[in-house]
Amino acid sequence: MYSSRRSGFTVPEILIAMAIASIILVGIMTLFVSLTANSATTVKIADQIRNNDSAITNIENDLRLTKSFRATPLLADSNASVSPLQPDGWVYKGVDSTHRMLILQTYATSANPKTDGRDVVYRDDGLGGCPVGRDPVYNNIIYFVKDSVLYRRTLVEASPPTGTTYCGSTPTNSVATIAQKQTCANGQATGMPANCRERDVAIAKGITRFDIQYYEAAGSSTAISDIYTLDNTTANSTLSTAEAIRIDIATQGEPTENIEDLSSYRRLSKGATRGY
Repeated sequence: MYSSRRSGFTVPEILIAMAIASIILVGIMTLFVSLTANSATTVKIADQIRNNDSAITNIENDLRLTKSFRATPLLADSNASVSPLQPDGWVYKGVDSTHRMLILQTYATSANPKTDGRDVVYRDDGLGGCPVGRDPVYNNIIYFVKDSVLYRRTLVEASPPTGTTYCGSTPTNSVATIAQKQTCANGQATGMPANCRERDVAIAKGITRFDIQYYEAAGSSTAISDIYTLDNTTANSTLSTAEAIRIDIATQGEPTENIEDLSSYRRLSKGATRGY
């Protein structure tokens, strides 16, 4: 028998289905927004971690060629006016307890420190020392914070001391003999000293803390407690025998996104004399 009844949804059923679909859609969108926000936060935290790690790794690389820690540089800096401690220049105490300076006396080399074929640069002492030499040439590396950015400055000898020459292919030219280049605030820009070859390297940004503790020996459990109360001369003497440091660094988070400052630290030892 033929029936004229038609199957389908009633208006109330359609309205109920639309309401349920809307609830599900809102839930999906809320979940999507939450996951997206969490992903963005994770990326920013990862950037902070990389930022801190990059800074510490740079310092660790320099420590491999470090002879000693310094309270003040051994080499003159014609662009010291950009020091955060102006007019005192480069001083290990830095601005305060959260913004110290790290000053290293490092061996000058004939090639980039990451190059396997590099050699330590020596002076001809006139006693038949070359080509090996017995009087190493040194650079100064300075890590300092300015405007929340951690910078790395390199100081090199402007020229051989009077009466001496470098062991190397160009003994009268320190620029040609030493691979490391003098850096300044703005490199070779107008107004910078003539010996500036490169711009200071920006190592990490958003720095809220850069602190250094020094240890007498690599295995020492206690830092030199009074190091920042010493005058520069006494501090230079004390730091010259220190063998290790602890680097504490923190970078700024984003409170509006519930991202807190991220702190990192690492205990590092000098490695300059190994293999040299």
